[in-house]
Amino acid sequence: MHYQLIKIINVSKRNMLTEFAQDLRLARRKSGLSQKEVASLLAIDQSTFSDLERGEKPPSVQQVCQFMLIFGRNFRSLFEEIVAAIKPDLQVRLESFPSKIRPRIAAGNRAHSIRQLGQRLGMVETHHGLA
Repeated sequence: MHYQLIKIINVSKRNMLTEFAQDLRLARRKSGLSQKEVASLLAIDQSTFSDLERGEKPPSVQQVCQFMLIFGRNFRSLFEEIVAAIKPDLQVRLESFPSKIRPRIAAGNRAHSIRQLGQRLGMVETHHGLA
């Protein structure tokens, strides 16, 4: 699965960057800010921001967080294909996840966290757990 995931990520990288670039361009235009103004907020050159907006350069995690704050958007397009690629493997692992654990302080949180993960993965909850 690891090799397949790397292959999917490499193949999808261009698509993700293109979608992200389109989302970024749209968010900037809707905000009424110029490339130069956004670049100034990020403390980068306008040409670097232009590269990000054209999908020629991937954004750093810090830049994605800055864009989220500046434009009030989550930019899911940057991660959607990766999430879709890893979701089936994570679902299989969760289905075989051990239900018995040794007692510990946060055991109640564990059950809640597992249910929440199953919901995020789109799995159906049964009276015995996740199916």
